[in-house]
Amino acid sequence: MSAQAYYRQSNSSEESPLTDDRSESEHEMPPENPDDRTHTLNPMNSALSLVTGGGHSLDDRRHSRPRDFDRRSLTNRDLFRYLMEEGKDAKKMRKYFDSLLERLDSETVRRQEAERRALELAQHFKRVNESRIAVQQDLDRTRAELSVYKTF
Repeated sequence: MSAQAYYRQSNSSEESPLTDDRSESEHEMPPENPDDRTHTLNPMNSALSLVTGGGHSLDDRRHSRPRDFDRRSLTNRDLFRYLMEEGKDAKKMRKYFDSLLERLDSETVRRQEAERRALELAQHFKRVNESRIAVQQDLDRTRAELSVYKTF
């Protein structure tokens, strides 16, 4: 068996991909043939390789990593420009945030006005309904009196 088969690969931060699941007797067993030994040492084939593309050195990856600026060749003028751009971005975000707050305030006022208007309408409806009930009761009383007079 190759050494690769003994290692678990995990995306979890709790488990290391280098955790060995072999028993102690398996630790002492040499690879089955010499080709397996060289096969596992090749970074292109190794599960332990830190390079996912294989065959690249750590220096190659370090220098090919995208960055906003390279610290070694950064001049004061470049740093100033970079900081000015960052400041502009912060100002844009602040303006955007302020506009969102203004919109929130206007929507809050609008909501409060709508609630006030709804309460006014509810109170008006209550008064109208109470008046309707009073008129209905008065009508019923009047009809009862009328029926009494008709019987005489």
